[in-house]
Amino acid sequence: MRCMLRAMLEFEPCRYDDVRPLLEQEHPGMVALIHQGELIAVYNTLDEAASDGVRRYGRLPFDLRELPAVEDRLPLRLDVGQRISW
Repeated sequence: MRCMLRAMLEFEPCRYDDVRPLLEQEHPGMVALIHQGELIAVYNTLDEAASDGVRRYGRLPFDLRELPAVEDRLPLRLDVGQRISW
């Protein structure tokens, strides 16, 4: 599944809660900038998101949400004869 986030943001604002599962899947470890419940953009770092939030909104309130990073889910040990495929 490819990320439709950029296309969605170009046409109309989207509610953060509506796209949160997609963001968590497609942009793990990144930071979302949210203003009045709407997703504004996604950034690589907290500093980038905060800087752009201040630039856009000044002293008005905005939220930054760190998207959870996905950990590798390889088994810690393999039983005899067990195989991994990906």
